[in-house]
Formats: sequence, structure tokens, C-alpha cells
Amino acid sequence: MKFSARPAQAVTIQRMVDEAYQLIALRMGAGKTVATLTAIGQMGVKALVVAPKRVAELVWHAEAGKWDHLSSLTVSKVLGPIAARLEALMVDADVYVINRENFSWLVDLVKESGQPWPFACVVIDENRGFKDRASKAWQALKSVRGQIQKLFILTGTPDPNGDLLDL
Repeated sequence: MKFSARPAQAVTIQRMVDEAYQLIALRMGAGKTVATLTAIGQMGVKALVVAPKRVAELVWHAEAGKWDHLSSLTVSKVLGPIAARLEALMVDADVYVINRENFSWLVDLVKESGQPWPFACVVIDENRGFKDRASKAWQALKSVRGQIQKLFILTGTPDPNGDLLDL
């Protein structure tokens, strides 16, 4: 399918390419995923997407396969049992998608290996699991933040509880 960016998507893509970090708060269904994949493709960086389990399983690879301009972008799903996750990490891909619950496992794995953080770009798809500074996910992200060149948080519900501090 041919992609024609809507105005909000065009702005999103450009900001992701130009800026080191962004909160992308667009309503649900506004095309955050295709905009993010487009920006990743333009930047030519290895990216990690941290998403809710169901979104990680179903959305990112399907969206990459849907659009003509993303046909060369490869997506590896780092999901399931440890052996399957390790195998998915060995695949040479542009985008690796992991669920939020396994993100701290991945951070620990990289630290234990003694290797530098391998993802220039990290995308947090829905930041619910990262709002609490005491959470394992937040602590894991904080521990590798200095090695991440591009960090994007995507949300369709930036303030679900009406609390400005949540934003």
C-alpha cells in the first residue's frame, strides 16, 4: 500500500529524525506506528520497540509489511520463551520488538554480556509501564539511557487519569 503522510504524521516523522527524544502524543489510530517505522527507516538505525505484549505480537511487523515504502525494513519479534527471544536477537533486523515485561530481562542480558547497548533508538509504545520510577522497566531504561541516541515515547492516551504529573 502506498503511504501518504497526513500533516501530523509528517511533523512526527521530521521531529523523530531531527530530535534526540520526543513524546509523540497522537490520538489512537492517527498513524504513530507507520510514522515511527518511516522515521526509523530514514534514520537507518537499529531500533528497539518496547510495547504491550499484544501490540508487540500483532502490530509492528504487520504495519511494516503493510506499506510499500517499508518493504525493506525487517522486524524481529523478541517474544516468547528465552530460547525464542535469544534467537530473535540473533536475527539481523532493523527493528526488534519486545514486550514491556521482558525489557528488563534484555537490559540485564546486555549488561551481563559486557557489550554496549546495541540499539541506537528505543521506542516506548505506550508508557504505562514506565511512569512509575520504582518499576523494573523504568529502572532498566534509566540504566541504559546514556547509551541511547534516540528515545521516543508513543501514546494515544497521554493523560488517561486527568493527572498532569502522569503526562
